[in-house]
Amino acid sequence: MSSPNFIQRKAVDVSGQLGSLYDASSDTLLKCCRVEKLEKTQFHKDSICQVFQGTQVNNVIHLLKAIKFDDALLQSILLGMVRPFGISSVINYNQPINNNTHFLYHSYICRTDKLSVTAEKIYQNISLPSDLNNATHMITEIIYGFEVLCVIQVPTTESSVQIEDLLNRISKQLQSSDKPLKLTDKEERQINELSNVTIYASEICCNDL
Repeated sequence: MSSPNFIQRKAVDVSGQLGSLYDASSDTLLKCCRVEKLEKTQFHKDSICQVFQGTQVNNVIHLLKAIKFDDALLQSILLGMVRPFGISSVINYNQPINNNTHFLYHSYICRTDKLSVTAEKIYQNISLPSDLNNATHMITEIIYGFEVLCVIQVPTTESSVQIEDLLNRISKQLQSSDKPLKLTDKEERQINELSNVTIYASEICCNDL
């Protein structure tokens, strides 16, 4: 969002809800305010799929930046202020990343819930707790969906080329959110032959605060 009053964060902590208070300085969710009949719900289907090779992302930090983790959240994770969960747990991936490493990232967004309230009218429409602690923001919008990150290690350069082609074909299909994924027998065999695959997944894509 363009306004300096708003920030957008990936929801590593999925316990937040509309009306939850947030301390940006410590990247911590605080109390939740009572909100009544102020929500707007929008249903939609948005699918994003990206394929990366180890030569494109030097380390997991570069990878997380490539899939829209902002610097502030990454710093909070690295400093231990936020516990890695879901796809952010790739921060603890300890295998070498090289030419034979492949990443498949897929996110699917299905719904957005939003508070119909402005900063000027917040006290009229929302019951705020008497103790706001260090709250700097309130969650006013939540985007629901899921994210999946697959890390695939292959043994040889030849198989690496084959897997890259496979992942690109899968990615092209997943970009179309209204069609199911269809694999050929050969593609299924290629997937079943993979022996070094790590999968990370999240349920909620991001929060707007």
